[in-house]
Amino acid sequence: MSGAVLRIENLGCSYGKDTVLDGITLPVMRGGSMVAVLGPNGAGKSTLLKTIAGLLRHSGSVKVGDREVTGLGQAEKLRTIGYSPQTAPQASALLAYEYAWSALRAALPELGNAEQERRIQTAFERLGLTDQLFKPVGALSGGQRQRLGFSQVLAREPLLYLLDEPTSALDLKWEIEALGLMRDRADRGGALCLVALHDLNLAMRFCDRFVLLKNGKLLAEGPVVGGLTPEMIRAAYGVEARIETCSRGRPIILADDVTDQETTPRRD
Repeated sequence: MSGAVLRIENLGCSYGKDTVLDGITLPVMRGGSMVAVLGPNGAGKSTLLKTIAGLLRHSGSVKVGDREVTGLGQAEKLRTIGYSPQTAPQASALLAYEYAWSALRAALPELGNAEQERRIQTAFERLGLTDQLFKPVGALSGGQRQRLGFSQVLAREPLLYLLDEPTSALDLKWEIEALGLMRDRADRGGALCLVALHDLNLAMRFCDRFVLLKNGKLLAEGPVVGGLTPEMIRAAYGVEARIETCSRGRPIILADDVTDQETTPRRD
C-alpha cells in the first residue's frame, strides 16, 4: 500500500443484542488528513476505532486501501494500522524501553537492531520520555504511561493511526505536543490519523475533518472549521454553544448552558 486510504460503508457492530454502530457510511478518507471522531459518552467512538483496527466482528465494509480489514494478516495489520486504546499500559516491572522494544519487535521483526533503536529513541524524545527509558512501567505516572503506550504506535510508523482519547491523562503541554506530533505525521508523513476526542477545541485546532456520532449513528461529518456548527453540538451533546474567534484568529467553542432540547442539525 503506497498510502492510507480508508473506506467505510454501512458499518454495523453489536455487543450481544445491543447495537453500538448502526449503518455508518463515510466519505473516502486519505493520507495527509487528521479526522476528529466526536460524540458524547456511549456514542460509539471507541467501537468505531476498534472495528477499523480489525478487533471486532462487524457487518458492512471496512477497507484499508483495497483490502477488507478482516482480510489482513496480523503482520500486515500491525505494519499498516497503529491503534492506541484509551487505557494506558498496565503497571508492571517491565522497563519502559523493554515495553516499547518488545511491541516494536513483535510488529516489525524484520527491522535491524539499529533501526529499532533509532525509532524507539525518536519516539521517546518526541514524547518527553527519554529520562524514563530504564524505569519500570509501574513507576511511571498515568500521563507518562499513556505517552509510553502512544510511543510504541509512533515507533511503528504506520500508514493509519487510530487513537482513542490519546490526551485523556495528559496535561496541557502534552496534549498540544501529542496532537501536534500527529498533525506533523499527517502533513509531512502522509499518514491518515483518526483521533477520538472529547475536547472540541483540540479538534478545531488540529483536525481537518470530523465525524460526529450519537447513539451509534452518524450525526454529521465534514470539515471541522466551518462544518461543525452550534446546532450539531446541541444535537449531539445537549448544550448551547457558540463558535467565536480568539485574538489569534482561531475558532473556539464556548459552551454556555445545558439544554434538554434535542434537535436534528441542519446540513447546509
